[in-house]
Amino acid sequence: MLRKSILCISDQHAPYHHPDTLDFLGAIKRKYKPDCIVNMGDELDWHSISFHDHHPGLRSPKDELEIAKVFFKDLQKMFPKMHVLDSNHGSLVFRKATRHGIPHELFKSYNDMLGVGPGWTWHEDLILTASNGQKIYFCHGKYKDVLKVAQQYGMCTVQGHYHTSYKIDYWSNPNELLWGMQTGCLINMKSLAFEYNKLQKSRPVIGTGVIIDGLPILPRGIRNKNPGNIKLGTDWDGLADEQSDPTFCVFSETVWGIRALMRILLVYRFSHKKYNVEDIIARWAPPSENDTDAYIKFVCEKTGTNPMDQLDNSIEHYLPLVKAIIQMENGKQPYTDELIVEGMYKAWEGFPTNSSAT
Repeated sequence: MLRKSILCISDQHAPYHHPDTLDFLGAIKRKYKPDCIVNMGDELDWHSISFHDHHPGLRSPKDELEIAKVFFKDLQKMFPKMHVLDSNHGSLVFRKATRHGIPHELFKSYNDMLGVGPGWTWHEDLILTASNGQKIYFCHGKYKDVLKVAQQYGMCTVQGHYHTSYKIDYWSNPNELLWGMQTGCLINMKSLAFEYNKLQKSRPVIGTGVIIDGLPILPRGIRNKNPGNIKLGTDWDGLADEQSDPTFCVFSETVWGIRALMRILLVYRFSHKKYNVEDIIARWAPPSENDTDAYIKFVCEKTGTNPMDQLDNSIEHYLPLVKAIIQMENGKQPYTDELIVEGMYKAWEGFPTNSSAT
């Protein structure tokens, strides 16, 4: 079966997953409309039965599983069908059983253990065919250098496991082009389960990956410091010297990307008389390119407004709107209010309220 849009969900480590995981994945689902879901593994943490030391302040195995099952119930509602890859944390129960000579036949299936239906299937690794005919190899994590895995298997490769790695690398010879994608993770770094990592210089990257028509995508607004995903075509203040993305602007600092986003919203307000969420989003995300109704619903939920509520030209009204747009565009909203407000004030500075200047 050919797959047009494949969503690759990163390590969740439930119940110690990031509190915004479901909102994040919901936004990614709305934006990319995946027809295939691959969970890269480590869906469970099993901190309580780890082979390594575990924190005494955390939950028992039973409590850990029961809380994780609540998360998986919601995740299954979002993704009734999912491929899940075998992983070091996800398989801890069976690894412990093997160590102590307990036959696996005594255990429930993964589906029964997690309380999910037959639509979730487990694999040691997985090969799928994209809509362009390209075969793609999926594994939890074999080597830190994902291109080494791609070269070894002779296929483009996606893997998780390495929480601090969120990237796409390419390699080619005269006959072929291979890529490897690392998908980051979806963990809650504030949890005591990850206290071991606090002294390390590298930090986990919250993210996920998407493959569209055989091409890998990491939500790029964050990477481009362009959280509004503004396309090339305007000579914005703060553009980076090198525009490495063929479609979207790359800014030198995120504050300039936020400025550009807000500047566009000001043009909508003063030049096009767009004062409410419905009119603003209908212009920002037109039906020709987006599911506009879903976008409006999402923004209204995040801002606590109704579609036709009038917005004042103020921080109080526009800050929640900008934050909601950033989350919808990127699947997450990682910036502080202080940074966003700084970018918004830069947009207001010198803006001619009777002009379309950007």
